[in-house]
Amino acid sequence: MAGKKTGTKKKANDDYKNEDSASNWMSIFFTVAIGIAVGAVNMYHVSRLYENDRNFSHLSTMEREMGFRTEMGLYYSYFKTVIEAEGTLTGLKGLYANNLTEFPDTINVLHRFNVYPELFIGLTYRFAESRKWISKHPCWTINRGEDRSSVQSCDGWGDPAYFYLGAVWIFSGLTTFTVFVLSTYISSSKLGGLLSVAAFFYNHDECTRVMWTPPLRESFGYPLSLLQILCVSWTLNSNKPSLRKNIIAISIVTTLYLMSWQFAQFTLFTQVTVLRGLHLLELVPRKEAVEAVLRGLLIGLIFGFVVLFMNDMLLTSWLFSSILAFNLFLWLTLVLPTAQSWSSSLSAFSNRIFWKLLRAPIAMLGFILATAILKLVWSRVLSVEDDAHVLNLLKSKLTDYQDFDTMLYTCAKEFDFLGWEMPLKTSKTLLLPASFFTAMLVLGKKVRNDNSAQLNPAIWYNLAQTCVYGIMALGIMRLKLFFTPHLCIVVGILAKDQILPSTRWPRFNTKLVHTSMIFCLLGLMSIKGISNLQHSYSRLGEYSDPPLEDLLDWVNAKTSTTASFAGPMPLMANLMLSTRRPIINHPHYEDVGLRARTRLVYQMYSRRDPKEYHHTLRDLGANYVVLSSGWCLEEASSPCSMAHILDVTDEGSDEKKAPLCPRLFSSHSPADLLPFTRVFANEVYVVLKV
Repeated sequence: MAGKKTGTKKKANDDYKNEDSASNWMSIFFTVAIGIAVGAVNMYHVSRLYENDRNFSHLSTMEREMGFRTEMGLYYSYFKTVIEAEGTLTGLKGLYANNLTEFPDTINVLHRFNVYPELFIGLTYRFAESRKWISKHPCWTINRGEDRSSVQSCDGWGDPAYFYLGAVWIFSGLTTFTVFVLSTYISSSKLGGLLSVAAFFYNHDECTRVMWTPPLRESFGYPLSLLQILCVSWTLNSNKPSLRKNIIAISIVTTLYLMSWQFAQFTLFTQVTVLRGLHLLELVPRKEAVEAVLRGLLIGLIFGFVVLFMNDMLLTSWLFSSILAFNLFLWLTLVLPTAQSWSSSLSAFSNRIFWKLLRAPIAMLGFILATAILKLVWSRVLSVEDDAHVLNLLKSKLTDYQDFDTMLYTCAKEFDFLGWEMPLKTSKTLLLPASFFTAMLVLGKKVRNDNSAQLNPAIWYNLAQTCVYGIMALGIMRLKLFFTPHLCIVVGILAKDQILPSTRWPRFNTKLVHTSMIFCLLGLMSIKGISNLQHSYSRLGEYSDPPLEDLLDWVNAKTSTTASFAGPMPLMANLMLSTRRPIINHPHYEDVGLRARTRLVYQMYSRRDPKEYHHTLRDLGANYVVLSSGWCLEEASSPCSMAHILDVTDEGSDEKKAPLCPRLFSSHSPADLLPFTRVFANEVYVVLKV
């Protein structure tokens, strides 16, 4: 009888486990399904906004390419290189042995520019086209008025620009998919995920700029950043003895992230720093989980280093140094007897909050100092200075330091301080106050030692990561694109069970009341949020730039295919993209050699003699130099004019002389232009033959 009862009980337990497992799989299935749905909605959303802004479907091929200004044109040109090559290997050679981007040098753009997305999209396009899976819709002729010739326009996945943008929109869908899944995971509530997605759409202009600048690296890198954070959150919450799957997942996504965006190493460095702080505060209690994240990051970094053709910037990155420093401190606490003795002698005080608050900053300072020392040593040993401008940019934010590179950055609006626009806009949709309220609830639970809401390590990690992103955004406005989406994720925690403080009235602590409050918040957010969406859809425009089109047509018709050009960085990217002519400088400013080359080209804005500048261009290998009225004719006294920047940073500047560029741009006398020759001019651009 006893044996029979035991067997019955075991069978019942097995049935319960099977039902629980089936329930978990069903929950995962519905989470993924909803995530795919909201991702599809965002794909449609951003594609429609882009179409409305540019009337993209009615542009010619050249006009579509002209719309990819600055770095966008540079990146899209490599996709074009792959799909227009005679064969796949020829296309690959056009990337790893490229002689158009920094003429007369030959460079490996896969090593330098993180253009693996363009390589994969280009190869996919070639594969699909070879099997006739994609085609252009019937084309039509667009009449552009009496002063412009008619152009042909085509739609469909068979059009290269449409195919490329389609890939970008898929990655944009991945962003909202991951926002939903991550918020659902840390809040243990699909309602939390939907609240985060709603906040994302209501604050869309503050969360992303993919609909205005599709080819930028963040369009591919940021979704992978969120996916990597999801893997880290999963690992920190895991109680399994083996974390092999977690390590593999983190390493794969980290590698993909590093392959797609050069800025990835900096955001991953903040992740290591956040984990170090949480580990010191014992908010991530399981040491094995922290070690798993560090192993995944290190493996991903090594693979990224290899795949990016031994990119030495990764070996000298803050990320690599921080991983080494973190592991060093973990090793010291285990190995050194003195450290163990010191730790045990103070164990009586370890549960006192004041000691924790004192110990954590001291240990954190040691970690940061160790990271900085390792970074400095590695950079000196390997002689790498490519990321030196980042520290100079930070120095310029905190002091009165100025140099040519930092002034170029700080004069751009996106590199300015955050200002009040973003906080004001996100406050009107209640995103900022709601996320702040969420953080206060979580901290209140911890202070009161209230474990009813089961505040897992992933919640602490995402809250801390949001704070770090906020600090980054305060210094550089462009980085709000990390901060705002994570505010949306944090808001989803409000839907977590037992997150609200207990009250004296039990009837107000029910699930129904909690859910009603979430829907009430959603309704209040919708008042301004829906208005924001309506405003986004009301933007209607049409892209047109006749002066640039005339310049590119002239270059294609009147210059040799081997003629090399120098000029303003944003313009050079368009020129290489649409004419396939070699260029001397370009807008990807993350290489120390390219920065030095650009400073030489930009001597056109100085007060030097034309013969001296002509000699500089000849040494660089330029056959032509392009001048732009927007840069040449601005007031020299303006703090951000190129003439003022050169006056400040050029030791040989003589302010009694007139700036060189206005003279070259406006003069029609051949004698005044010597030794240059004017060969093209319209109201915006002038081309001089060197």
